[in-house]
Amino acid sequence: MEEIKNNHNNRDRLFITLMFLFVIFQLAFYKLMITTGDNRHHLEFSQVVLNAWSNIDNLPYPHMLVYPLYHLVVRLTAFFCLDDFEMAGMIVLTVSNLTSAFMMRNILMKLTDSKNRTTRYLIDVLGIAYLFFETFAGPLTDGRIYARQCGPNPWHNPTITFVRPIGLIALCVFLDVMEILERKKEFSQYKHKLFIFGLFSVLSVFAKPSFMMVFLPAMGIYVLEYWIGDFKGRFPYAMNILVAVLPTIGIILLQFLFCQFYMGGTVSPTKFQLGGFSEFRPTEILKVSLATFPVPLIALVLYRREMTGHAEIKVAYLALLFGWLEMFLLTNGGSGDYSWGYDLAVGVSTLFVIGKSLGISKQKWRRIPVLSVFFIQTVIGLYYVIRIYHLEGWFWF
Repeated sequence: MEEIKNNHNNRDRLFITLMFLFVIFQLAFYKLMITTGDNRHHLEFSQVVLNAWSNIDNLPYPHMLVYPLYHLVVRLTAFFCLDDFEMAGMIVLTVSNLTSAFMMRNILMKLTDSKNRTTRYLIDVLGIAYLFFETFAGPLTDGRIYARQCGPNPWHNPTITFVRPIGLIALCVFLDVMEILERKKEFSQYKHKLFIFGLFSVLSVFAKPSFMMVFLPAMGIYVLEYWIGDFKGRFPYAMNILVAVLPTIGIILLQFLFCQFYMGGTVSPTKFQLGGFSEFRPTEILKVSLATFPVPLIALVLYRREMTGHAEIKVAYLALLFGWLEMFLLTNGGSGDYSWGYDLAVGVSTLFVIGKSLGISKQKWRRIPVLSVFFIQTVIGLYYVIRIYHLEGWFWF
């Protein structure tokens, strides 16, 4: 018991050290980044968010009205920072990233279910790497890291950073609910989790609808598959989940309609376009897909049913599919708003796949290509962050 306790203490110390170093990096990075990219526009909106609806005709970014949670939190934080909105933005984004790293670490521990010390140390590193890894830049992307094909960590967009931990909480609680339902528990035994799932789903779309735009349909298909397995017996369970997400579905619909008909000249109405906002040709779509989410693709080849037979992985792959369809088949102009859900799905699916691969004991050699590719993506992501810093916030390369 003493040895196990020491191992846990050592792991905690490692993770705390990594998080401490990460906070130092975040504060230095956001000191520059908070006034560049999309951060600048969202910070400006945060300063007027409390009276935005009454001044809607004069707003430069009216679409931000439909997902104001980040701006409200920054406004509240600024109150405690003596109206220093830049400092408030830095704090909110740093806390958001720390929460995402902590959430992913816990998810990976559950996915691996491993008692191996090395694996658990690796999970600590993966929790941080989740926030850095980028597209496998090279010949498939014409050397680009982010431009046109986008990537799992768009550092210039604060609402993506902010929605990520909220969405991860909603996703985790949903998976907990499904695990409980598989055991056919009474409603009273899971209703509190269902409420939490519904609450964080709503919060996530008020933070930014992108996460739920790819994960909600993925969850829906998974629930439908579950329901079909026992159409009559599972009907009440399926309906309970539907009721929990009805507010989220309604809010997303209202957000979509608002952005379709009241754009204020900021973006265009949504339309179908092969290649998405970047207008990729079919061959380019194939190449940038291979470069952006190689780990889930490699895992499909190496593991097949061993990988896709788990609830977490099914939902992650389905979300990746919906994200891919949005990214490469829809556009609302040059703002590329349909890339955000894709970015989030790439990040979650990649780490979920890695976690599950670490938990599969047969033919452990299969982890080597999965982890090797992800390690290279992480190095590229670190390079990307360093270049952004040296280029004083420029990210489109």
